[in-house]
Amino acid sequence: MVMQNEAVFEIPASHEVSQYSNPFSTAEYENEWEMQEASQYNLEYESEWEQEASQYNPEYESEWEQEASQYNPEYESEWEMQEASQYNPEYENEWEMQEASLYNPEFEDEGEYFFKKLGRGLKSLAKVAAPIAKRLAPIAARTLVGMIPGVGAVAGPLAGKLTSALLKEGEMEAAQLEAQLFGTNEFEAEVANTEIAHEAALTEVLAAQAAEAATEAEAEAAAAAALPITITIMGGQRALRPVTPILAQANGRLVKTLRQQGKVGKQLLRTVPAIQRRTVATLKAASRAGKPITGAMAVKAMAASAQQVLNNPRTVQRSITRNAVLRQRVAPSNPRRAAAQAARCPSCASKRAVR
Repeated sequence: MVMQNEAVFEIPASHEVSQYSNPFSTAEYENEWEMQEASQYNLEYESEWEQEASQYNPEYESEWEQEASQYNPEYESEWEMQEASQYNPEYENEWEMQEASLYNPEFEDEGEYFFKKLGRGLKSLAKVAAPIAKRLAPIAARTLVGMIPGVGAVAGPLAGKLTSALLKEGEMEAAQLEAQLFGTNEFEAEVANTEIAHEAALTEVLAAQAAEAATEAEAEAAAAAALPITITIMGGQRALRPVTPILAQANGRLVKTLRQQGKVGKQLLRTVPAIQRRTVATLKAASRAGKPITGAMAVKAMAASAQQVLNNPRTVQRSITRNAVLRQRVAPSNPRRAAAQAARCPSCASKRAVR
């Protein structure tokens, strides 16, 4: 009796299994499954697969070798001739002649064509410019102090005495910032990987453009664009905001004074970023000391900073060298564009404009 109930109970289970099991699981349909599924893997049809795979047979491998022969080591010299020949060490002198000859400090006289008569190399150029800068220092200071209404050039000698302590503090702060942004060696100046360093490098590029400008207006515009950037990187926006217009006027007067001294005076415009940094640092020191930042103090600070930089041959040499090196690294001049501008004919251009 129990066996009969078990049989009745097992019937639905077998029915469920039959629904989800393989329909060909029974012995009578097993051959049919083998014909549909396994026939393609049958050994008697293996020859057909071998026909398809015959293209990979070692006896046909020569055809594949023909396609891959271009990557064969024996043909590698062909690739080297086409791609790597221009970077080959034996042709390295060719690259140096085209690129580095203009921007290398050893060949600086070619890129800085206006310094050809003054000597070769940045060291000699800075040494030639330093004595001239020392003679121009009191002239620039008197010109700037002459902007103060009601005082005039009488306050020229007094400007340095009023801010002597503040100037030392500003000089130290500016020197520390320059070492942090560009390094201590001016001949190997590199821009630090910070936003402030890149902004400071931009001021150096603008000063280089001012030194290379063809007109006085271009030089003043380039130097004026560097002033607000210098104020920002020195952190003097809030303290110097009331006197920023006066500093811009004094900056323009300084550029005009230096540029009027000839070719050497134009190259001394490369020291303008250093003068601006010391001016801003001095005014910040005065603000920390509790002194009110007035227009007269701003002009005196720039006059004293200009005299401090231009009167020191070592500072002039470092400023000019660092500016030239940073210009080479950040924004080197395009020789083709310079040649095109030099070869331009003004009379031909005017004729084309008339037509």
